[in-house]
Amino acid sequence: MRSTRVCLWMLVVVALLAGGRAWAEDDRFNELAERYTRRAEGREAARALHEELRYEADQRTPYGLWTSLFTKELSPRRKAANAVALIDALYPEGDPARWTRVSGFLRPSFVPAPLAAADGVYLGALYLLRLGEQGADALALDLMERFMNSSRAKFTFITTSPAEYGLIVEEMERRGLAPVFGQWPEAKRTVGSLPFARPVRGTVRRGRAIDERMTFLN
Repeated sequence: MRSTRVCLWMLVVVALLAGGRAWAEDDRFNELAERYTRRAEGREAARALHEELRYEADQRTPYGLWTSLFTKELSPRRKAANAVALIDALYPEGDPARWTRVSGFLRPSFVPAPLAAADGVYLGALYLLRLGEQGADALALDLMERFMNSSRAKFTFITTSPAEYGLIVEEMERRGLAPVFGQWPEAKRTVGSLPFARPVRGTVRRGRAIDERMTFLN
């Protein structure tokens, strides 16, 4: 009789655990379904805003677009528009996931294009988050997420990140914006602040670059 009673209790415990696991799985499924529904809706709004911003951007060279991102006189929307135009100009098909395909310099000041392209993504996300318009949050998320799809861009600009990365992540999390893989990657080191790009002046020997842990863009 005692062994029968013990077995019954074990069955009850197993049933409760299985039920709890099923409930947890249901909750997780519902959470994922809700997230993907929001993303699908946000993606449409982001696409529409992207088109609006493309037409509002200043008619400038890539160098002019890059410098405009640091101009105090322009509104956040105009800067967001210019960041979108810079991304479209520098990345193949305007896709930040293809960061490794960006090369060369922005004339006339010999600004490394790969670094200016990274500035475009970071600053584009920052200015979009300031807009408070439909599609702006989703477009900011899309830019950062696609940028992180490049493993080399992720290693170069996020594993060691500027102070602005923490600001972006904090604001994204506050608004419930997360990448499709769930969590924002943690920066191993935070060094300095934007911009990444600077005009090239002079040369640095390879040995010094290695000793000071500089990043090779080629």
